[in-house]
Amino acid sequence: MISVRPQLLVSVRNADEALSAKRGRVEIIDVKEPLHGSLGRADAETILSIGRAVSRPVQLASDCGSSEFESGNWQSRSCLSLALGEVLDWHREPADVLCSYQNAIQVARPAYLKLGLAGLKNGSATASPGISPVASTWEGAWTAIRTLFTGDHQWVAVAYADSDRAHSPTVAEVCEAAIATQCRVLLLDTYLKDGTTLLDWQSLGDLQKLREKTQRHGLLLALAGRVSVEVASKLLPIHPDIIGVRGAVCHGGERKSSIDEQRIRHLRMALSIG
Repeated sequence: MISVRPQLLVSVRNADEALSAKRGRVEIIDVKEPLHGSLGRADAETILSIGRAVSRPVQLASDCGSSEFESGNWQSRSCLSLALGEVLDWHREPADVLCSYQNAIQVARPAYLKLGLAGLKNGSATASPGISPVASTWEGAWTAIRTLFTGDHQWVAVAYADSDRAHSPTVAEVCEAAIATQCRVLLLDTYLKDGTTLLDWQSLGDLQKLREKTQRHGLLLALAGRVSVEVASKLLPIHPDIIGVRGAVCHGGERKSSIDEQRIRHLRMALSIG
């Protein structure tokens, strides 16, 4: 297998953090509110402000220490991803909230959207009026919410490595559904952010088998879940397409703190990503 550097995804919670991520040469800037959970959904106005920041040219520090102004090349390589919370969140929301997010997505034009499946292990959820019809399976509930968001984005299927704690479908089940519904990415993450890492819930052998399956079906594999430099170094031989982080590039290594641009650069250098 030819070794290809994974893209770096950094989750940000505001426009200032997005600009820090962009200056740090992050390939995928992911909008997330960590106070709202693993896939914490930001409000619609935050999505719009981050979208504007991501589209803005910035002053970049080069690897050799000088600075260079890139208004086109790097901008075209930075894309936006949105965490939309859990499927169950949308079954509780009124129609006006849905409309505000639909409008924000149309303006921000994200490359990727993702929805979590926590709480759907044993079936689906009852829909709120005006949001979605009731589905008899978790797959039906998931796809019903996805159809509400139109655009040229691609979908990320999210599997929780600690699926028992999330009461969500298993990694294998989500992978099969991702293939069946033509998702572009399978993201493996942890649901509870309690200091455990992805490797506390999935062995390297299991991750390698998952990598082989996603490759056979043309599905990109993203790995996240308290991924530090040390953990990422163990994941790199699996050749994930994307490595996702937040806490690892925040001040003090705490995901609820703000993004630290120097930590982004350190992570990229340590992993030879940049």
